[in-house]
Amino acid sequence: MPAVNMVYFKDGKKKVKNIIASLHEFGLMTRGRWEMLVANEEKEFKAGETKIIDIVPIKLEHEEICLSCPLQRHGLGVVVAVGARGKPKLVEEERRIDYAVFTAVEDGKVSKNELLGVVNIFPTLIRIVKTLPSTY
Repeated sequence: MPAVNMVYFKDGKKKVKNIIASLHEFGLMTRGRWEMLVANEEKEFKAGETKIIDIVPIKLEHEEICLSCPLQRHGLGVVVAVGARGKPKLVEEERRIDYAVFTAVEDGKVSKNELLGVVNIFPTLIRIVKTLPSTY
């Protein structure tokens, strides 16, 4: 399995951690849920700008995955990705989503409590073959 560099930010500083990649096989459950991406701050945009915007946090249980729902939900633009600040966690751990990457198609402002988009959350059945260093 290949070694890769995992990059993240902690306390505003770039961190790089070398890990051994692992293989993941999973079965996707047919039951899932929709979670709303709700702005947790106000932010101004010009058409074509892409910015990170804080959202009301969404909890992911262990072994849940998040898939985008690409329909535009906000008149100003579209969510292109979601994420969480800090060191990435394994899929076997509880995680949370706390920001969205938003691209504006019009000039305007996103206000707190506005719906930015929706994500699909699915539980999985995971079979993992992994080799992670004990320092992970």
